[in-house]
Parts: sequence; C-alpha cells; structure tokens
Amino acid sequence: MTPPTVSNVEKFAKLRRALADMAGSANTSSRGFAALLREFGFCLRPPGGTGHVVVTHPAFMLGPDDEANYNGEHGKGNAIKRPYIKKFLKLVDSNKEALEGYLK
Repeated sequence: MTPPTVSNVEKFAKLRRALADMAGSANTSSRGFAALLREFGFCLRPPGGTGHVVVTHPAFMLGPDDEANYNGEHGKGNAIKRPYIKKFLKLVDSNKEALEGYLK
C-alpha cells in the first residue's frame, strides 16, 4: 500500500473533525450525514423495509461486529441519532490508515 500523502492526511483530519462535530449536534440531517460518509469513500445502500442504510467501503472489509448501518429515515432529511454518528466515528478511527490511503 502506498503511504498516505500529506493532503490525504489533511483531508482525513478535516472529514473526521466534521464527523466529530456531527456527533455533538442534535440536528444532523440524514442527507448531511450521508454526504459526509460518501466523502470518506463509503458506499451507501438505500434502506430496505427496516429503514436502515447499509454502508460498505472499498478500502476495508466490514464484519458483522462493525454494524455498518444507520437508520436513515428513508432520506427524508430527518435528524440522525447521535449513537449512529458516534458508531461511525469509532469505525473511522479504527480504520484511519486505510481511509487516509484511500482518500485522494
């Protein structure tokens, strides 16, 4: 794997700060959250009958313990609950090197 460049590291830090800010906010829209996840490179599969968006990433595998999903309320712009955002913040932190290498 190619070592991340400074710009990759800076981009990761900027996106991570935005995600951390969302984790402290009570009014994060599902659209804003989804847009930020896409900037990280995550792929989002629209919700099925449960309303949960399933998330994958091409740079690393997500196992069943990662629970890479969130309740997107069918993309209607409803607020995302903080526990979902905090879960993704932990996921981003635990995959920092892979994400830094992936970001361009």
